[in-house]
Amino acid sequence: MFFGRRDVFTSIQEHLIKGRRVFAISGARRMGRTSLLRRLPDHLPDGFLPVKVELLDENAQRFDWLLWRLAVAIADQVGRRLEIEIPEPAWGDYEAHSECLREQLWPRILAVLGEAYLVLMLDDFDSLGQGDGALLELLATYLSDWREREPRLALVLTTGVAQQEALARACPRLFGGAPTYVLGPLSGEEASRLMTWPVEGVLIYDYGVTRRLNEISSGRPYYLQLLCFEVFNRCAQAGWVNLHDVDLVVEDLIGREISDFRHVWEDSSPQEQAALAAIVSLRGARGVATVREVQTALNKAGSRASRDQVAQTLEHVATREILERLGATSYRFRVALLRDWLAERLDLQEIAHDTRWNALDWTDREGGRGVPRLRARKMERR
Repeated sequence: MFFGRRDVFTSIQEHLIKGRRVFAISGARRMGRTSLLRRLPDHLPDGFLPVKVELLDENAQRFDWLLWRLAVAIADQVGRRLEIEIPEPAWGDYEAHSECLREQLWPRILAVLGEAYLVLMLDDFDSLGQGDGALLELLATYLSDWREREPRLALVLTTGVAQQEALARACPRLFGGAPTYVLGPLSGEEASRLMTWPVEGVLIYDYGVTRRLNEISSGRPYYLQLLCFEVFNRCAQAGWVNLHDVDLVVEDLIGREISDFRHVWEDSSPQEQAALAAIVSLRGARGVATVREVQTALNKAGSRASRDQVAQTLEHVATREILERLGATSYRFRVALLRDWLAERLDLQEIAHDTRWNALDWTDREGGRGVPRLRARKMERR
């Protein structure tokens, strides 16, 4: 089942019919970009054939190898959709030959497409920007040239929010004028349908349960489904869910290993880790913290962070879609469940004592030195 994003599907469909051929979809991690691409083929107009490639899974190191992998995906998926045999491109033909895709495979694809168009959907396009970013620049130029010479090719590219803004500036030939969609949290109605429709006739939600689950997940589809799965396992036999059940589910979840949350921690610099630890240490603030409150908490714990350093750190964490800025100086976690999960594991005194603020470096993670400090406390299971 898939819930929400109907406006995105409708818009892309209308733009394709009108002749637009490049689309950008951005969103924070676990906001549903990949799921949307998986469902998009069901909403394409007649005569548009989709090919989906998850670039993050390719782990490309060389440009010729990346083009070969794209060629393999195109040949395979077009062949399966049209129920014809298209020989798999050979790596030997593509090694050190960047034009092989456009000059050899593409004419064959055009011949079998007839009057149809190819929609090449590249998930996590911005993942190619890791390292020196050379692969991303090469592919962006390659796709721009290809699109300008070939009207029967359409592109749908997904990225992170901050990365999309940077790409639009760096690659105007590719992204200039392209319809851009920023995926946000599900609306209250969409989230409610996601929670209730799959279990209709099996589970009844008590008053306030759906609102509470939506608050904990912050409307992000992945975390909402994670919560609903655990609620179902706990309450399906009884057929009833109340707020106490939700509290027990959350208590159990924050005691477990959640890989996404650990990645957030491991990908944070020591200063970012310290700022996150300071926020979760603040009690009674309903998850909202000001720059001054974070600085005060850090200094009381033995840190020597200036207000400007704390402000820069919090803003950088916000650009990573972990925090959201509520005003000039106020922040809170975008996902409340992440805040509770970290709070169960962090010792502010220990982290503040080990963090140096003399120079801010967002890439200095010292080999993930914060990982051993992230341990769940022993909890009483119920």
